Amino acid sequence: CYTPGGAAAPGCGAGTIANPYWNAPVQPLLDPNANYPTFSTLPGGIGSGGYSTYGAPFVTTLIVQYKRGPLAITPALQFSGGNRYGVPLSTAGIYPNLCGAGLPSGLAGDPRYPYGAPGGAPYDVTSCVSGRSNGLGGTAPVLQQGIGDDPIYLSVPNAFTKRYDGIGAFVSPSQILLHTQVTYDVNKRVTLVGNFANIINRCFGGTKVPFAVNHACNYTSTYGAGSGPTPLSGGLYNPGWALQPLLSTPYNPLFPGYPFNMYFEARVKI
Repeated sequence: CYTPGGAAAPGCGAGTIANPYWNAPVQPLLDPNANYPTFSTLPGGIGSGGYSTYGAPFVTTLIVQYKRGPLAITPALQFSGGNRYGVPLSTAGIYPNLCGAGLPSGLAGDPRYPYGAPGGAPYDVTSCVSGRSNGLGGTAPVLQQGIGDDPIYLSVPNAFTKRYDGIGAFVSPSQILLHTQVTYDVNKRVTLVGNFANIINRCFGGTKVPFAVNHACNYTSTYGAGSGPTPLSGGLYNPGWALQPLLSTPYNPLFPGYPFNMYFEARVKI
C-alpha cells in the first residue's frame, strides 16, 4: 500500500491506498527469436505503432460472366481473411503511489482489484496524477489530456484477456464483398454499362474475444497517439462509472467503410 503522499506503507493501515497490482500474476516477456507477423510500423507503447498487421495472407477474387446476345452480367466475389491484430501495450493503468485519496466503498467487488490486496482503501481515480509534468508547473491528472506534454500512464495487462497480448495475438474477422457489372450493347456503336459496387460487404468470424462487436472488420487503437482519448478499461475509472463504449475496451472496432454504390456510363464509338 501507499500513503496519500506516495510513501510505501507495508502495513496497509487506515488511510492508505491499496495497490491494484498486488499479487497479479507475472507476465512473460516477448521471445526475441520467435516469428511475428509483419507490421507497417512495429507496435510500441500505448497508441503508438500499428495495431493491425500489414496486409492479409488470404486474398482471392472469383469472377464469372453470363453473356446472352447483347447482355453481359459479370459478378465478382472478393474474400480477404487472416489479417492479425493485437499489441502487448494496449491498456493504461494508474500509478498507485500517485493517488491522493481512497474511496470509502472498500475493496470487495471492486473490478479494479481482480487479485485483491492485503489492505488499504481502493483509490479514487480523480485524485491520481500521472508521472510527467503537465507543462503548467504541476502534474497532470490522469483524466486530463492535451495540456503540454501528454500524461504518461502505467502500461498494464489487457483487462479482458488478463495479460499483455502478444504481437498479432488475434485474427481479424474475414471480409466478403460482391460487385457486379452489367453491360448491354444497344448497337455496334453504343454500349450501356452499369457497375454495382459493394452489393454485399460483410465481415464475420475472427478470434472470439470479450470485446468483439458483431460485423466489425478489424480492431484498432482506442488511443490516438495523443490525438484521441485514453481507454479507461485498465482502471482509469471509479466503480459505478458508466464508461462510453469508445473508452471501455483497449481495441476499437472498425466497420466496412464503403457503402453500396452504383455507376452508369454510355460508351460511344465514333
